[in-house]
Amino acid sequence: MKLWSYQGAVLGACTLAFFATMAARLAISPVVPAIGDAFGVSNSAVGLALTGMWMAYAASQFPSGLLADRYGERRIILVAVGGTALASALVAMAPTYPVFLVGAVVLGGVAGLHFSVATSLLTRTIPNTGSAIGLHTAGAPVAGVLVPLAAGSIGVWLDWRWAVALGAAIALPSALLFGMVVRPIAPVRPDESPWSRLRLGPLLELLGRPPIALTAGLSVVGAFVWQATASFLPAFLIEYQGYGEAGAGALFSAYFVVQGLTQPLLGTLSDRVGRYPAATAAVGVGVVGYTGLVAG
Repeated sequence: MKLWSYQGAVLGACTLAFFATMAARLAISPVVPAIGDAFGVSNSAVGLALTGMWMAYAASQFPSGLLADRYGERRIILVAVGGTALASALVAMAPTYPVFLVGAVVLGGVAGLHFSVATSLLTRTIPNTGSAIGLHTAGAPVAGVLVPLAAGSIGVWLDWRWAVALGAAIALPSALLFGMVVRPIAPVRPDESPWSRLRLGPLLELLGRPPIALTAGLSVVGAFVWQATASFLPAFLIEYQGYGEAGAGALFSAYFVVQGLTQPLLGTLSDRVGRYPAATAAVGVGVVGYTGLVAG
């Protein structure tokens, strides 16, 4: 694959779109205390909105593939990124907490449409699928490095609403660029209803197998810890450790830098010593890190 080609342009547009959908969600975390103060609610209430956002994000990923088979990948990704821009604007301009809560859930739902569909589009467009998906996935940690620092600083200089609006400012041009660059591609199943393919029986039988159930359970717990950290680490640093919003945003960005550097190393360790020993080592390091945050 040549980067200066249509395939490279599709990869770049998908990566930027993934960056935008992640940026919109991460822009909220550094200003959680300010949002609570503005609406007169607790951090738990703001956390409820973020929980709803991440739950909607998870729930929309599976049907997103079915919708792409019916309507085409390009159309679904445009809905994901364009919807992210609109939902971010709704969250930023929310006059009351209930509107903020609804906007956060909508933001998670539309953002969750992107990843699986973009993976399918890259598979159908680019022959070097593994390299393309690896580069596409890099959009998320890059957003994690850049956006919290920017959002925390904007929240200090201007207001939390401008910090959250950063997501819309990134997503809107990303959607326009994607629409201009990516050509329409024929759907895989244009005449078949997505909902007719939903069958819970085989899925439950698969998840009931002990090896798969164990792996899925560990993944769920790990994802829970990551989501909690992504939502509340800046708020914890501000209220418990006494950092300012900009400083907490900088440390939150550093968290993503370390995560981006250690993920490939953990994969190499897994190849050498096995998956479960590597996972055990990762969890053990995490326990030490969280203990240090609380006791340090």
